Amino acid sequence: MKTLITSLLILIFSCLSSAQSSENVIIPKNSIIITPLGDLLNNSKSSIYFRRVLIDNSEKYLSLRVGTELFNSIEKEFSSGKKEESSSRNFKSGLEIGKRVNKMIVYFGPEINYTASKTNGALLYPTGDAIFSTQSVIVEEWRSIDKAKMSVFSMIGFIGFKYKLTNSLLIGLESAVGVGWYRASQVYDNGLFSKRNGVIKDLSVSRFILLEYCF
Repeated sequence: MKTLITSLLILIFSCLSSAQSSENVIIPKNSIIITPLGDLLNNSKSSIYFRRVLIDNSEKYLSLRVGTELFNSIEKEFSSGKKEESSSRNFKSGLEIGKRVNKMIVYFGPEINYTASKTNGALLYPTGDAIFSTQSVIVEEWRSIDKAKMSVFSMIGFIGFKYKLTNSLLIGLESAVGVGWYRASQVYDNGLFSKRNGVIKDLSVSRFILLEYCF
């Protein structure tokens, strides 16, 4: 993921250095969005989105965006000295509605988010900010547990703004609020099975800072 983000940043800034300032150009329909500062803002992994404009009247637009944090692993060392690694995957999709004001874009929209995690030899359950961070998971050693799984499905409302640096490059900040439903389950060494469900809510004033390359 870091290699991919680094490559995209090089591509974006090379385009920035050679971009012209002409305003009379066709508005691009596609864009790639990366959020390179997730670890610093809210302990999340960096995300990558693809955005496709569906309706555009030059001042307002409606677009579809899909994204992921790709695969993530968290290594946990317990007090006993034993180490376990949990893995997770994430997918998100939403609609972005925006309004252009000169070089500024104000946008908002809904998004659905799904994260699934698993580990061995431990109990796995989310913290309150797991909606916006796949790393916000509590892993507790439990020797009688063979394997544990957890999933979080959330509905998010986001709002943000972007500033147009060039015809193809934008920088922005996004905030969001969400509610999520989680399901955690464990399979014990003796074959028994247990599960629990719950609801989490969270507000992230600085969900992420983004860089967007349009084409």
